Amino acid sequence: MQHIVELYRKYRTSLASEAEIDAFLDYLKNPENLEILKGEMKEGWDAELAKQGHSPLTWESIEIEIRRRKAKERQLDLQRKTNRYWWATAASLLVIIGLSIGIYTMNVPGDFMVYTTGFGEVEKIELDDGSQVTLNANSELRWKRNWEKDGDRLAILQGEAFFDVTTIQDEKSMGKTGFDVQTDDLTIQVVGTAFNVKSRTEKTDIFLKEGKILLDLKEAINEDKPEKKQELVAMEPGQSVSYSASTQKLEKSESDQYGNASWMVGTFMYSNKSVREILQSLQEIYGVEFEVEDSSILDRQLTTNLPYSDWSIVESGLELILQTQLESKGDQTIIIRKE
Repeated sequence: MQHIVELYRKYRTSLASEAEIDAFLDYLKNPENLEILKGEMKEGWDAELAKQGHSPLTWESIEIEIRRRKAKERQLDLQRKTNRYWWATAASLLVIIGLSIGIYTMNVPGDFMVYTTGFGEVEKIELDDGSQVTLNANSELRWKRNWEKDGDRLAILQGEAFFDVTTIQDEKSMGKTGFDVQTDDLTIQVVGTAFNVKSRTEKTDIFLKEGKILLDLKEAINEDKPEKKQELVAMEPGQSVSYSASTQKLEKSESDQYGNASWMVGTFMYSNKSVREILQSLQEIYGVEFEVEDSSILDRQLTTNLPYSDWSIVESGLELILQTQLESKGDQTIIIRKE
């Protein structure tokens, strides 16, 4: 145990080597070891907390790193399988056709940096303007290169992310350099603030934690109606907005961070949500396809929490909440009501 305690100290103070970090995170993949380490070091942590005024225990970052590495392991395994299939197919085609085959890779456009996450993977990104972005699972962020030349910063999001934007003064205009986040439904105009954006299932949900943002709403193309300029929608801290360009439906409410960006603190919080909505959100994060034997379950309204963790842990929590049994069959997870 003393060896693990020493590895944790090195990890927290950035003194650990890459091999030591790997060993530490591999050890903590076992939840029992995680709890043992917490128990062994609790007294020291409490003393340091009283002295510093903030917790020295960075479990959130450790667990995110574990999930990230597990997701990458799964992706690498899938990639190896795909590569074996591709090269076997390519070799067969070469024999059959008897021609040289040119293999082309699809290059990402040079104007953008692209960040992606797989199912169950969370990535913390520091953009070159100093802004911090936490990219949730099954998401893509495109960040405009050479933004200093144009004077405006641009991020294009598919999926979900939490932004903590750095304010930059523009010396030429004596103002502030803009920061826009685009989704399929709207453009968020930012100066310096922290907010969560979720763009899935034909709508965009925004929660503003601090600062102020303006929303430039898009409309679905309609040749029968003349185009009209929408007024910008202003948001204040603590507010949530949901908007769909296809239906032009706008919903605005007062809320809190934990109801709208709870994944950032390691949990899914559902307030008066149907089981159908809960399963949809889990499918988006973990890529799990659900089949429900008793469809009446889907309309049940729940207020509950689930841990943001590996799917096996979430699966157990879901069984407990729904009082059901989950069985895997191929690519699907079957939800069976308990007798």
